[in-house]
Amino acid sequence: MEQQQQQQQRPKLFRPRTQGLRRQSTLGLGGFSLTQVEQPLQPRPFSVVVSSAGVRAHAPEATTPVGTDELVWGTLSYRAVPEPVKVDLFSTMLPRELKVAVFKALLEVWKASGAGARLEGENGGRRELIRLSRVSKEWRSLVYDGQLWANIDLTGFAGKLHPATMRQILRHSRAFVRTLTCQGMETLPGSSLTGRDLLDLPTFSSLTTLDLRGAHGITTPDIIAIVQISPGLKKLNLKGSRLHLNHLLAALADNVDGLEELDVSRCWSLEFLDVEAFVARLNAQQRAALTSLRLSGLPAAATNHLLQKLARLPNLRTLDLLGCRWLAHDDIKEYIDALDGRPSPLHHLVLSSCTNLTTEAIELLAGHVPEMRFFEAANLEAVFYIDPPPTLARLVRTMPKLERLDLEGTGRYGGVCDRMLYELIPGACPGSPLVVSQLVELRIGSAKHVTTQALSTLVTSLPRLARLEADGTEADNALVRTFLAKHGRDADASLCLVDCHRLTPDIYPEIQYKTRARAGWDDYHALPFTYARAEVAALPVVKTFWAWRKVAAPKQWRDARTHGEDRRRASTEMTGRRGSTPTRLWWRDIDEIERGACVVQ
Repeated sequence: MEQQQQQQQRPKLFRPRTQGLRRQSTLGLGGFSLTQVEQPLQPRPFSVVVSSAGVRAHAPEATTPVGTDELVWGTLSYRAVPEPVKVDLFSTMLPRELKVAVFKALLEVWKASGAGARLEGENGGRRELIRLSRVSKEWRSLVYDGQLWANIDLTGFAGKLHPATMRQILRHSRAFVRTLTCQGMETLPGSSLTGRDLLDLPTFSSLTTLDLRGAHGITTPDIIAIVQISPGLKKLNLKGSRLHLNHLLAALADNVDGLEELDVSRCWSLEFLDVEAFVARLNAQQRAALTSLRLSGLPAAATNHLLQKLARLPNLRTLDLLGCRWLAHDDIKEYIDALDGRPSPLHHLVLSSCTNLTTEAIELLAGHVPEMRFFEAANLEAVFYIDPPPTLARLVRTMPKLERLDLEGTGRYGGVCDRMLYELIPGACPGSPLVVSQLVELRIGSAKHVTTQALSTLVTSLPRLARLEADGTEADNALVRTFLAKHGRDADASLCLVDCHRLTPDIYPEIQYKTRARAGWDDYHALPFTYARAEVAALPVVKTFWAWRKVAAPKQWRDARTHGEDRRRASTEMTGRRGSTPTRLWWRDIDEIERGACVVQ
């Protein structure tokens, strides 16, 4: 009886057939299971594979065609038909150059799509490359290829890029990086650029531009380590750095021979003595290579002869001394004396907010800067306070190649006058050496002694003058008509006449459809300004008080402010206090027609 029960429980050695379905039997250590497959049963031959003591052999009659199931004798299971192997043609057929070209085309498509959001445009393409690096090791090496990361601008990834991702980029493409911009990367540690895991990698042999503005997580030793392995560095921007940079300047002089531009403006712990020691340490090749030096806002020491040493730089074209209140007459005189009669190579000089200067110091520059293109001397009203001489008129007379002139606020007490404007016009003054004017931009805000006739003559006589800022002057409606008659179809033209009391609202109906009130642009950073479609169109910009009143964004701000005042007034009335009357707030817009001016635009 027991033998019959065992025979009944023993599984059979043939395929069980069911109505319309095929079942697969599997016998293992866990027991017996049945799996239904939604396929109609097809009679197919099968072969038996004998498996005993680790030896597997086919029975003599088990000659079956390719693709049939096999029943393994020792396990009572059917061997599934092997699926065809899928071949990755991208990885096996294409050479590496074409693979990199595919990812480069992806990046170009993202660039062409524009930057309507923070991670769109080129930043969106970079983000997609970082995502694709997770597919496989081969794809990681492809998307981090040096051809795709030659110019690394991480400004759009500030606060979002993981330090490990930065190390991955440099691990694969450090030798190919030409431009590295880490502006605003406050959380980026220095180990991401010069960590121990990057010591055995090639140097920054191709790096020419390094921008570390706002990268407060990078220390002075980290920057020195980068400089030591970047022999081809040409541009270094450390504006606003909080580090002690005196040792860094020494490392620059010892390791970099072709440095062209250095920006150490507003560095907290840097003094002019440190910059003076850096310039004195340069050799002849380094002095010839340096073309731009920006030192705005740096404090001075008691004994400072920096300008005297800067005169020894034969190719120094840009010198930024914005806000250097220590700059005095003696410093300018030392610079002129050190030139030894040679003309200064300066093309761009910034003396704005250098309030310790005198009219005699500025007049010393006359005749010594014939190559000057950009001259900025804004906010010097204290220099020309009492009975100002025509110093600026004599100075601009000796600058025939002048393209941009910034005298904003300097002419408040008479430093900017009609004579200076006529010196900018070829042939307007007798004996003037000016033949052809190259002036493109002029800023003379708050120039109280400039007449409308001189401004109109200037606009008419200078064909290249496309940007004029004359806030707080005697400009009137005639100047607007003259400017638009000459630059009415120039999208880059700009006329700013804020706080001009002679400008009336009668001019606005004539120009509202020919101009735009603000120079808007399409970008993620422009979203808070809510530029309208007309403010992005290719039209000249005319900034006036009346045009500003029609801008949608300020109108919304005024409506919100009025709504808040109404709610405050209603809340005060509900308290029931006697004698409490709503008072007019100081920012309330009252008598706008009489004011005709705007202080914020």
